[in-house]
Amino acid sequence: MPAATFGAIIDLADSYAAVDWLAFASEIHFPTEDEFYFFEPNPETKLSSDEVNAEYLESKRRRKTELRVPLNYRFSRRLHVAAFEPDAPLFPAGRAFYRTVEKASPAKKVAHLLEQAVKVPMFGCRDCGDCSLPEIAYVCPESQCAKNQRNGPCGGTREGLCEVYDSECIWSQAYERLKAYGEEETMLDGPVVVKDNDLSRTSAWANTFLGRDHRSREDAGESE
Repeated sequence: MPAATFGAIIDLADSYAAVDWLAFASEIHFPTEDEFYFFEPNPETKLSSDEVNAEYLESKRRRKTELRVPLNYRFSRRLHVAAFEPDAPLFPAGRAFYRTVEKASPAKKVAHLLEQAVKVPMFGCRDCGDCSLPEIAYVCPESQCAKNQRNGPCGGTREGLCEVYDSECIWSQAYERLKAYGEEETMLDGPVVVKDNDLSRTSAWANTFLGRDHRSREDAGESE
């Protein structure tokens, strides 16, 4: 680019005040069809107003989802509350069971195989040993995400679709499942999940009940 042209561009940029772009907002607004905006647009300026999208609020009120909420998710929610939460009524029994199983190698192997017999067909489990199914609405990040994302969707999602698998992003699926229960905003709760790779090929259930998975580390951090 000639120096004169470059200088002309700089001079033109300097001729505008800091807020002049507001007057040009409608000229540089190129929305796609059915594009979602959290705030309602101002019809005159095309900029966002301070009014939340009415259609979105109505969908929250009705808990309307774009994706089907599978039966195995509904079942898994109930089971998690009954057995896998530290204050769940069945948690002490699970902990006692795995404490006993850990003492006998054959029983330990059988328990691990039974766990996989349940989780592989239901969730596509890859036996990571540090399970994040509860954090992602029972969508497995190991088998259903090309990048194994446990901290939210990557930059490769477009309209909810994965750039690699051309399927619904696991975090989009999780959002829809949680929305059916009015819990979609809980996705922002808690720290980012960091998988412990040392637990790979071990029992995730045993690691949960015996305090070895990431949830146990988080609980320890909260108590300090």
